[in-house]
Amino acid sequence: MIIPSYLELIWYYLLVGTLIGFILEKSIRWVGDKVNWIERFWLISAWPLMILAFIYYFFVGLFNSDD
Repeated sequence: MIIPSYLELIWYYLLVGTLIGFILEKSIRWVGDKVNWIERFWLISAWPLMILAFIYYFFVGLFNSDD
């Protein structure tokens, strides 16, 4: 059984965060907003929270019909 070191875990966490941050940033830019460097930093470093917030507000916006 291979046990990854802490450095490898941090590397994987940041790699996944970069991929998720890229996807979230593309979806933010798709609706016409911009992302600055501080927001990009938080997208990568706190990606589990950011993806939960994205999913929550996606469904709120999807089911909130003001028509």
